[in-house]
Amino acid sequence: MASKQPFAPKLIGFIVGLAGTLLIFSPWESGSQIASVGGLACLGASASYGVSYVYMDRYLARRGIPPLVLSAGQLIAATIEMAIVLPFAGLQAVGVAISRRHRNADAAEPD
Repeated sequence: MASKQPFAPKLIGFIVGLAGTLLIFSPWESGSQIASVGGLACLGASASYGVSYVYMDRYLARRGIPPLVLSAGQLIAATIEMAIVLPFAGLQAVGVAISRRHRNADAAEPD
């Protein structure tokens, strides 16, 4: 299938996306770790958006279904998926470590 879009905008979009991915992973911050869990989650989410746009354009948008119905269907499907997965994978306690800082000698309370 031939694209009607010129090559230059596609190349610019690809370069901007690649730069954004590099910014998310920021390899200069953590040299010992290749990818963080958060970075991989962002990469997976952006890939899912790309796949969903292509899927919706090819199989759903050209059928005459109103955009509001498509959006509602997508939200309902996501809700059902979360209702299935959440009891098994999403109800884990989040560990937060709070450390107390020692007071400075200058900030000591007066006698």
